Amino acid sequence: MTEHATVSWEEAEREGTRLRLGGKSVESIGYFQTALRRFPGNIALMNGLGLALLDGNRPGDACEVLQEAVRCLPGSAPLVFNLGNALRANGDATGAVGAYERSIALGLDRPEVWNNLGIAWQGCDRWDDALRAFGEALRRDARYLPALENTGYSLMQTGRPEEAVPYLRRAVEQAPGSADAHWLLSHALLVTGRWPEGWDEYEWRWHRMHQAVYHRGDQRSRWNGEDIAGKSVLLYAEQGIGDAVQFARYATLVAAMGATVFIECHAGLVPLFRGLNGVAGVFGRGDVVPLCDVACPLLSLPAVFRTTPGTIPLSVPYLVPDAGRVARWRRVLGGEGGVLRVGLVWAGNASHVNDRKRSVSSSLLSPLAVVSGVEYYSLQKGEPGDRRCAPPPGLRMIACGEGLEDFADTAALVSLLDLVITVDTAVAHIAGALGRPVWMMVPFVPDWRWLLERSTSPWYPSMRLFRQPSQGDWGAVISAISARLRAFSDALL
Repeated sequence: MTEHATVSWEEAEREGTRLRLGGKSVESIGYFQTALRRFPGNIALMNGLGLALLDGNRPGDACEVLQEAVRCLPGSAPLVFNLGNALRANGDATGAVGAYERSIALGLDRPEVWNNLGIAWQGCDRWDDALRAFGEALRRDARYLPALENTGYSLMQTGRPEEAVPYLRRAVEQAPGSADAHWLLSHALLVTGRWPEGWDEYEWRWHRMHQAVYHRGDQRSRWNGEDIAGKSVLLYAEQGIGDAVQFARYATLVAAMGATVFIECHAGLVPLFRGLNGVAGVFGRGDVVPLCDVACPLLSLPAVFRTTPGTIPLSVPYLVPDAGRVARWRRVLGGEGGVLRVGLVWAGNASHVNDRKRSVSSSLLSPLAVVSGVEYYSLQKGEPGDRRCAPPPGLRMIACGEGLEDFADTAALVSLLDLVITVDTAVAHIAGALGRPVWMMVPFVPDWRWLLERSTSPWYPSMRLFRQPSQGDWGAVISAISARLRAFSDALL
């Protein structure tokens, strides 16, 4: 459309919308902008431009356009609802709540409005309000899939996975092809200990592109547990470093079936994994790996072996630190006795989806300073200037993080410590895989692998879990660790 075109504003709106719905957001934005120069202040065109900007991943610009449109026509419920969507996409959850509630008050009483209100409440960490909103959506349509999924997710985030399961089962029945429904159901089942079914549902991760972070597509076929004697198999790490460490234990089981086992993993794990029993070779991502008969991602191995909490492979330790690196770290630490050597990690990778809830502010660790007979070693690594990695005030410690070149170094150092206290990071898995005493601080809503309530881990016999009693209450966790540490120090020294 040119500025001198003779089309009406109605025709311009239809054409701009056609472009937007056809996935041509850039063309749609340009078309609406041109139309508005000819029909300035036209609410329908402003609404169309706002939606096109939102589709084009420009939520800030969408907010400006839609806010102006709402100022011109404040009584339009659909317009206010669209503004709510733009505000939410722009990170303003509180503003989105207000817009959605206003659109409902103006008469837009539909399931999708209540559902979006619930999502906005989630963004405010107001989970009970979110559940009420999703409940309103389901009262208007009991089969409304997004509200079923969001109810299940909200129940899990409030520590009620058992209650989440029925909603997520309904979601799967309603939409058997919904990867999100299966994915959420897998977590609810796994964290409540229903593992065989949970593992099957967990395979739906491959249908969620942001979850299946690394999927090798160049192997001949996927191994699903069939006879593998005399064949070669590539086991590959598809997710995080801690995941790779936890499930590398299965490589020995696969080798015991008569297979030649190769592992592909993160480069920093290669030296450590070379010591895995039964593994013929270890390669980093990007290396040339052997073309094996079959391949299997590491996190699919529990499903292959139909693992339950009572049948986890527990040949621990299954990782062995390099003797040369152990000797080097022994020289670094020195030979002083009479103290309890404790490693500390309080913050994980900032890019982790759940890092806000799993990492601990270092200032909260100060109570550990009053425990006598303890020498602390920081295993904390992070980007320069990362304030999350600042040492705890008043807590004297020896910084070791910069000297850890890879995870084989981490394993060597951990093997020399009497105890590791950590949040849910790769260090926790390495300490557990080495059979070293490790105390892990667990958020109120735990990752599925730590199950519920129990203070021990079925995956690592040497691990003790210290759980938040309520959402965000790290203070209670640190107090419990401090008390336990006093007793541990007295018993050991």
